[in-house]
Amino acid sequence: MKALDQFLIPLHRVKEGLHKFEYELDRTFFAVFEDALIDESLIQTQIVIDRKTDLMILELTFRGYMVTECDRCAEMIKLPLEGEEMQIIKFGEIEDSDDETVTYIPAAAEELNLAPLLYEVISLSIPMVKRYDCEDDPDKPCDSDVLNYLSREQSEGKDTSVWDELKKLDL
Repeated sequence: MKALDQFLIPLHRVKEGLHKFEYELDRTFFAVFEDALIDESLIQTQIVIDRKTDLMILELTFRGYMVTECDRCAEMIKLPLEGEEMQIIKFGEIEDSDDETVTYIPAAAEELNLAPLLYEVISLSIPMVKRYDCEDDPDKPCDSDVLNYLSREQSEGKDTSVWDELKKLDL
């Protein structure tokens, strides 16, 4: 886990007030996690920690891309990823809570590992359908033949619904 040592924050050094941490995440970060959804990537992250006496408020922002196959044309694309998340870290006994933004850690904890939080937040930001509007890109990564075919099929109004064909079956 040496690759994740930079994400360990020694809590005794984080005094009350604001603290800012910036990281650049790439394939080496995501390779540490088993069955990671992200491989080749470049994501800039910033975490601002507002330390209080009995809790910390983490504001996480990130922006970058991951390389993946386009679900529309099957070409490899740099899918933009960006987002922000707020997490509250409370010191003390674990309480029952349905609030996913609150995490409890023991009061005697010596360090906070930001890597799992970064991994989870970024992984959850991946869209279900991996495509984006690449029309404005100077070097369009999408296969123009496939896109032309799809737009022609759509403009002709052809209904290629499998469900309509199944409805015709007499069972």
